[in-house]
Amino acid sequence: NQQPNRKQKMKNTLKSVRVLAATLITFGSLAGEANAAVVIASENFNSGNLSGFSQPDGDDSVVLDSGPLGVGDHAAFVQLDGGDDKLHFGTGGTTGLSFGSSPTFVGDYTIANADTFSFDFRHGGVGSDLTLRAHLWDSDNNLGATTSQSYAVTTADTAWQTLTFSLNESDLVPFGGGSISGILDNVTGITIRNTPITTGGPGSAPELDEATNYFFDNITLSSSIPEPSSALLLGLGALGFAARRRRIN
Repeated sequence: NQQPNRKQKMKNTLKSVRVLAATLITFGSLAGEANAAVVIASENFNSGNLSGFSQPDGDDSVVLDSGPLGVGDHAAFVQLDGGDDKLHFGTGGTTGLSFGSSPTFVGDYTIANADTFSFDFRHGGVGSDLTLRAHLWDSDNNLGATTSQSYAVTTADTAWQTLTFSLNESDLVPFGGGSISGILDNVTGITIRNTPITTGGPGSAPELDEATNYFFDNITLSSSIPEPSSALLLGLGALGFAARRRRIN
């Protein structure tokens, strides 16, 4: 009489193992989906206006059919105006300059886990070559930090490219005496600047040829830390149930 019981237990165990294996596969798939970046704020200019972004040292506008997707896709366009010709495209209030206001791009980056800033960019093909960095403005509306990363963009780079900057504390260079952690706790503006000198202050951005123009699109602030989805939690629950069932059998 014991032989049938052993066979039935073996069948039950094999069935539980199959369920567990299938659940693990599902869990792996769900975990991969959960690892996608979380978008905190973004701007694609398809509203037809600059939505809080501006370039105080030039003439900016939104141009239809000029974005990376072509027809129907808007992009921000900046033409230097022959005055104080520097590149300071961005959002938030800053000392002596006005960038408009886009509250979704400012605030406590630490709580939001904001660690990545990216945008699509292309040179207009004339004027000066560029060295682009992202800059963070502190609670006193002063330029507080810059990214250690930079991208060289020449007049030949007229095709759209995506530039991505890390905003992790270890990847930022401070200006003045402020701490990077303190700046990240209250970012009042984020700007894109032509700054070849990593540790230079606000006045280090060089003058550009007044013919220089360029395009921006799909400006994005995001977090690489995933948020647990309900589907992922469901997968974890199923995994625990299958393991418990195998132990009981």
